[in-house]
Amino acid sequence: MKKRLISLSMFFLTLAACSNTGKQELEGSHDSISEEPSAESNEYKKIETQSIDVLSSDESSDTVQEERVSVSSNASSEVDITETNKLTRVYSEEEKRAILQEFIDWASYRAEIGGMVVSDHYLGHGASGSGDWYANTENGEMQVQDIGQGIPGYDQFPIHLLGGVVFYTSIEELYGYDPRPGIESIAVGFHRLANPNMPVTRYLLGDDGIIYELKGTLTELGSFHGGYGLYEEDGSKAIDSSSDIFEVSKDTDAQERYMEILSKYN
Repeated sequence: MKKRLISLSMFFLTLAACSNTGKQELEGSHDSISEEPSAESNEYKKIETQSIDVLSSDESSDTVQEERVSVSSNASSEVDITETNKLTRVYSEEEKRAILQEFIDWASYRAEIGGMVVSDHYLGHGASGSGDWYANTENGEMQVQDIGQGIPGYDQFPIHLLGGVVFYTSIEELYGYDPRPGIESIAVGFHRLANPNMPVTRYLLGDDGIIYELKGTLTELGSFHGGYGLYEEDGSKAIDSSSDIFEVSKDTDAQERYMEILSKYN
């Protein structure tokens, strides 16, 4: 009986040993199998890397092409803007008056609400000098007054004035539109009407569809009519011409209203 038990025990031990040996062989075979695809995987990675490099190169090429297109597009835009300025149509004096009147009607109500006064007397020096009066703007010189002598002449300006208004604070209790500056500024001086310590804001309506603005006290502007320049008879600029720059007005309500008015004439 004991011999039989010993024999059985030996049998099971032998089976266990065989099983472990088989397991180790299987694991070894798995390891070798996994190592072989690893080499293939590396090759695959090389191929993938090459593909990515090619794609990156193509993408870079596309980016360069896009940048070139963008630059060309910008260049075209600049040309278009220049051409547009050259092709800006000439408004008749009647149209200018009508456009300014519509804007004054809107500005008068605006000034009244803001406790200010508005006048269309934006230029009061008369037709003095032999050359044209102009204003410096962010987008180039604007012809403010065409004397008619061709110095330098209408075609030499990228922008031309259609009208203008001036907002100021009166020394009196007066609000809205005031027609007096056009008369009294010559006779008694504008300082009799405006508070010299409060800002004066001048709007120039350009034929490019933009309102340009210059703001400052009378002291800063030099005078009510400060901010302009004049061409001399020889084509040079007058020594006392202003270097002030009229900026594109940030008054979006005014800009929108101006565009609405202009749309009726274009």
